[in-house]
Amino acid sequence: MKAKTFSTSLKDLYGINGYQSHIHVDDEYWVYSELLEQLTHEKWNKIKVVYLRSGVMFFNIIGHEDVPEQYFPINSLIVPTMIVAKLDPLKDLKWEHLNPEYYRFDDTRTEVVNFDNSPDKEVPDYILL
Repeated sequence: MKAKTFSTSLKDLYGINGYQSHIHVDDEYWVYSELLEQLTHEKWNKIKVVYLRSGVMFFNIIGHEDVPEQYFPINSLIVPTMIVAKLDPLKDLKWEHLNPEYYRFDDTRTEVVNFDNSPDKEVPDYILL
């Protein structure tokens, strides 16, 4: 059986009530937002957090230096759906009751580092995921 693939959105990695504390200055995310698409003419945009204040994250759009700094309230509907640009699962996540050998992460947009994220990763049949 193939390893279970996890989404790398903030809400899926940290929970809908816990993702806020995992947003830091210099973090990078992939965002699908019609607002940003109007500014860049691209469906997916990579952003870099430059400032956090009073529940608001301010960011720049990578590769679009001509677009002024933007912001999202951290509790907005868009923020929990942002995709982490770079993930080190063993460092960034808690594995208290999970064995990392049996899982992989969606690497469509996320760069997964220091982790065997092979799409061919096999899990023994007797393991229930």
